[in-house]
Amino acid sequence: VNKGQFFDLEPKKRVLAFTEKLSRGWEEEYQEYRNLWEELPRKGVVRDYPLLIDLETVSRCNLKCPMCPTVTDEFIEKRITPFKKGQMKFELIEKIISEVAGKIYSLRLSWIGEPTLHPRLVDAARLAKRRGIKEVSFLTSGYRLGMDYFLELADAGIDLITVSIDGMGETYNQIRKPLKFEETLKRL
Repeated sequence: VNKGQFFDLEPKKRVLAFTEKLSRGWEEEYQEYRNLWEELPRKGVVRDYPLLIDLETVSRCNLKCPMCPTVTDEFIEKRITPFKKGQMKFELIEKIISEVAGKIYSLRLSWIGEPTLHPRLVDAARLAKRRGIKEVSFLTSGYRLGMDYFLELADAGIDLITVSIDGMGETYNQIRKPLKFEETLKRL
C-alpha cells in the first residue's frame, strides 16, 4: 500500500543521505534487508521470523488524538483479546529481544501507545542494540523528547525516532492536545 509513498516526495539526494546514515556500519546487510522487503512478498515467501517487529511496550498515551482508536471505549470493547492500558514488564521485553536477536533486522519499540511513557525505553533500546538488532526505532508524539532524553537515546544506540506531526500551527494544536506546535518544534 505505501510503496514509494515517501520516496516520491523526497529529493533523491536527501533520501540517499538518509539511507547512508541509517545503514552506516552495516551497509551490505542493510541492502539485503531492504531488498527482502521487496522480494519476499513478490515471491510469496514467509520467513520464520519477520524482518521487523513492532513491540508494544506501552499501551497507553498521554494525548487524546481524535484519529487514534485507543482513546475510544468502542475500540476497547470490540477487541477480540482483552485490552488493558499499561506497560510491558521489562523482563518480558528482555525475553522477547533475546528470542528475536539474530533473527530480525529491525525492532520498533512502539505500536499504538506512547513509548516514551515506559520508564525503561532507553534500556530496551540499549539491550536490543547489544543483542545485535541492526535497526532500533520508535514512533512518538514527541511529548517527552528534549536534549537530555535525545542524548540518552543516542547513547543507547537508537537508530531512528519518528515524531508524529499532524499539521502545523492551530491544526496540530487541535489534533495533538494538550501539545502545542511551537513547543514541540522547540523540543526537536
